[in-house]
Amino acid sequence: MRTKGFGLIEVVVGAAIMASAFLALAGIARFSLNIIDNANLELRAAFLLSESIEAVKLLRDESWTNKIAALSNGTTYYLTFASGRWSAVTSPPAKIDDLFERTVTFVQVRRDGFDNIVSSGGSVDAGTRKVTASITWSYLGRTYTKSISTYVANLFVN
Repeated sequence: MRTKGFGLIEVVVGAAIMASAFLALAGIARFSLNIIDNANLELRAAFLLSESIEAVKLLRDESWTNKIAALSNGTTYYLTFASGRWSAVTSPPAKIDDLFERTVTFVQVRRDGFDNIVSSGGSVDAGTRKVTASITWSYLGRTYTKSISTYVANLFVN
């Protein structure tokens, strides 16, 4: 009888197929979890960007002259929150949740003769700054950066 070992071969082949399928499913599950984790980090970064712009607006509302106009154009600043107040500092604080680094830069705004914002020429508008907020973090050996830009103006002439 030549079929005596045939059952054992079927079991081995079946086990190999099942093991391969299990490993493939485990790989898909891990890949899916990485995608979900990264999406969560991107969502948190979006909230931090929004908070950054709101913090700059609070600085503006507190004192344009001391909190915004006094900052150097093009310099990287870090937003910190202490004692119920926001401030812009040049020394990096601890990362947010040991993961995110938040920076803001301010750039002077120039306007043409029609009061439109222009990239060059025109005259400097001392009452407006372009603000760019950035969030940087690393995940699985890769560095991500998200940024947002807006303009803030000296609404309260303070």
